[in-house]
Amino acid sequence: MTRRSPSSQENWRSMSSRHKNKHGRRYALSTRAQAVLSTVLEDILEKMLDDAKKIAEDAGKGRMSLEDIEKALKRLCQWFHPQGSIAAKDNKLHKQSNK
Repeated sequence: MTRRSPSSQENWRSMSSRHKNKHGRRYALSTRAQAVLSTVLEDILEKMLDDAKKIAEDAGKGRMSLEDIEKALKRLCQWFHPQGSIAAKDNKLHKQSNK
């Protein structure tokens, strides 16, 4: 087993034990990876909030409501998982046909 230099060790942080993979090992992210992940998440949240603002403006509102933010978040989720939204529609149709 090789030993890392102190400066290299500073660039790695172990995440808490609740963030383990299926083999029970802890994940570790470098400082650089954490910075990139933070930037990506900030951009995603900013896009979602911009979408919520547009939804509110299109509805003639002066400010965003919780419902506008929820709609924007649903759109974002559907963008990441387009098949999931199709499955949800199928579930609704299946429930309606069983009534």
